[in-house]
Amino acid sequence: MFQALVLTAAQERCCFYCVSEDNSPMTTCFSFFGIPLNTIRKKEWGNAAVIRILGLTLFIVSFHATVADVRLPSVIGHHMALQQESEVNIWGWGQAAEQIRISTSWDTNTYEGNVDSGGRWSIPIQTPAAGGPHTLTIRGSNEMVIEDVVIGEVWVCSGQSNMEWSGDQKLPQSLEEAPEADHENIRFFYIPKTTSDYPQDRCEGSWKVCTPEEMVHFSAVGYFFGKHLHQKLDVPSVMGTRINFPMIA
Repeated sequence: MFQALVLTAAQERCCFYCVSEDNSPMTTCFSFFGIPLNTIRKKEWGNAAVIRILGLTLFIVSFHATVADVRLPSVIGHHMALQQESEVNIWGWGQAAEQIRISTSWDTNTYEGNVDSGGRWSIPIQTPAAGGPHTLTIRGSNEMVIEDVVIGEVWVCSGQSNMEWSGDQKLPQSLEEAPEADHENIRFFYIPKTTSDYPQDRCEGSWKVCTPEEMVHFSAVGYFFGKHLHQKLDVPSVMGTRINFPMIA
């Protein structure tokens, strides 16, 4: 006989705890729809009953997995900038075979694709001439609306410590410029320093609109180059930096 402690009806985690006849513990934890567990019952179960209950729990977990939300990388988010008059890829993750639809505020097209067997999807969309702000809507099992999207010139500023220097390092040019650096059409994508032993398919980062408070933290070279493009071309400009290792193509 197994002595089974069965947690029913809802905490963030549903735990099935069993102790066999030789008192060796076996614990299995499952996500349970995010509903808190509030009832605990202790009963004696035969082997067959334990297997049936465990099978039912696995079925519930399997069903829960089939309705996983569509997710996006941090680089696709509010305040982002896209290259003008280009075909750009919007990508993310979801449930295999799920259909993804993308619509934009700048045209009437619907761009469609499906999640592959590895849980990834990528859909090319066409961008217009420079302008904005726009919205981008992604629909799958859930719906996400990306707001304040601008279309313009997108550049990656690559380098080491000299590219990273900013007002944080008391760079005089950045500190002098910061009070006047109020440019809603200059965007920064900031990636904090991280390391990994393995290639990553996403990063922690966020889009920032250029304000005096944000500019002082950003690459001085990146900012002044973006400001130059903005003044000369009269289009939104975005600078991405803090790539600290060689890129090999």
